[in-house]
Amino acid sequence: MIPSDDDIKAAVTAALSHRQAAAGSPEFDTLVQFVRGRMRMAIDSLPLDQVAQKVTDLFLEGHRDMPPEGHRPQLRALVRSACTTVGAPVPPDAAVETLVNLAVGWMADQSLPTLPGGRAVVTHNIVGLYLAGA
Repeated sequence: MIPSDDDIKAAVTAALSHRQAAAGSPEFDTLVQFVRGRMRMAIDSLPLDQVAQKVTDLFLEGHRDMPPEGHRPQLRALVRSACTTVGAPVPPDAAVETLVNLAVGWMADQSLPTLPGGRAVVTHNIVGLYLAGA
């Protein structure tokens, strides 16, 4: 069963709080939609709080961006392209930037598999999960 929106929002809020971090409204909404999409796609059997924490950690790692990811413009273009490829509207700039931060965090996280196709595949997967949460 997919958790309610209130449960997802509470889990993302708790995950941010656990890292003593905050996200603006557009970023928070994007994280909630991404977590919802991940839960809908049932990628893993992790509980909501663990999924929210992992997603939040990826976002914060990408936001921290140390060392700087020089491919951010390319990633922004890939996010927009992935949306138009599937006929979805391109999200607002703040949501695009949040998805880019998730992609940068994913690529920096050595515990996640490196997908064949690199940045393009990671970005398309992240957009797919985001759209699944709509």
